[in-house]
Amino acid sequence: MNNIRIKNSGITLIALIVTIIILLILASISITTLTGDNGILRSATDAREQSRIAESKEKIEAIVALCFGRKGNIKYDKLKEELENIGANVSNENYPIWVELNGNKFEIDEEGNVILNDLAGLDEIEITYENQDLIGLSNNTSISNFEIPKTCEKDGKQYKITSLGDSFAYNISLNSVRIPDTVKRLNDYAFYWSRVKEVYIPKSVVEFKDDLFSNCFYLQSFHVDENNPVIKDIDGVLYTKSGKTLIVYPASKTVTKYTIPSGVEAIGSCAFYYTSGIEEIEIPTTVKRIKYNAFCESGDLETVIIPDSVEELGRGIFWGCTNLTTVSLPSNLTKIPDSTFSDCNNLESIQIPTSVTEIGDYAFFENYKLGTIQIPENVSKIGENAFFSANATISFDNYRNIIEVGDYAFYGCNMNNDAKNYILSLNPNAFKSENQGIGSVMSYTFAEQ
Repeated sequence: MNNIRIKNSGITLIALIVTIIILLILASISITTLTGDNGILRSATDAREQSRIAESKEKIEAIVALCFGRKGNIKYDKLKEELENIGANVSNENYPIWVELNGNKFEIDEEGNVILNDLAGLDEIEITYENQDLIGLSNNTSISNFEIPKTCEKDGKQYKITSLGDSFAYNISLNSVRIPDTVKRLNDYAFYWSRVKEVYIPKSVVEFKDDLFSNCFYLQSFHVDENNPVIKDIDGVLYTKSGKTLIVYPASKTVTKYTIPSGVEAIGSCAFYYTSGIEEIEIPTTVKRIKYNAFCESGDLETVIIPDSVEELGRGIFWGCTNLTTVSLPSNLTKIPDSTFSDCNNLESIQIPTSVTEIGDYAFFENYKLGTIQIPENVSKIGENAFFSANATISFDNYRNIIEVGDYAFYGCNMNNDAKNYILSLNPNAFKSENQGIGSVMSYTFAEQ
């Protein structure tokens, strides 16, 4: 009797689980409630995982706090040593610093913030027209609304997408594009000649050129994450975060009059390029600078009054505005820049401020309907092709103050004989015809200033 031994005394684990499940069923708790995606066991597991992540983050934060130098910068060597002492892997001496602890990946930014990031440490990649198949896209892909993934695989290796090259150039099928929060840069031609209508920009995008979207003629609206540190949208129009610069007005936004908010100080290059439907733009007196080609090719634009607050005009701001009829220049303007009114075929009159001393190349090129132009006495220089084919009658307050005239400046124009002879004495080619074609104007106009 004493040799009898009881094996597996107690309740086995399996029996225990079965017993618990039976009891829960008897208590009217379903299996799904217990084991489903939102079940009790799953919730407990998730809570345990979150606790583990929080614990790892706290450990890293405590070490970061100890590794700040006197100048407020993190001492990388000390940080690396201390983190490795608790079993963490540390890489990338530049910010963000990547840390892996207990299977979780974190980033440490230059201010010492510790951020959970499962993509930390992955090599970065730029998506271009040539490799767009990595994100399941091609120029023939018929996807109306496209969400760019955060990662892609190339040659068996995982990469983090941080930059867009000419990835959506010439794409004619996309209505909207949602950019992931891994992307930091939007490079030239990212959306060149695409037909995208809406673009969703995350907080991570901090690098791009002002005229990035200047050939997106179907664009209707921008949507910018409110936490983006450098840009924002106001009613679908793209501005700098401070609101002081209007970067891009969507070319197909459906309004006939747009009032730029007070407080804006600059209108970006190509900001209203090739807009359709907009007939009038109201500029506040806070604006000081209008960059090159700002309203270029806005074919429906009729009226723009530039306030006296504007101190600087870029070249070609109204080039190709074929319906422009009413425009006012600031009274303190000293130069009418190159190509300012090139091909404004319906502009019948313009008052040149008395402060102007120079009229740039192609300034009124092929303005066929110009009537009488009065040149103020302070003007001393008139550029080449300035009034080419303007069919205007030119009058001078004092033509003898002119000291320099470019080739073909007055072809097709009329003026009295005394003034004409004086101009010819400065440049025998001033009234000659050598139409270099619109192409030469385009290449000149789009040179960045």
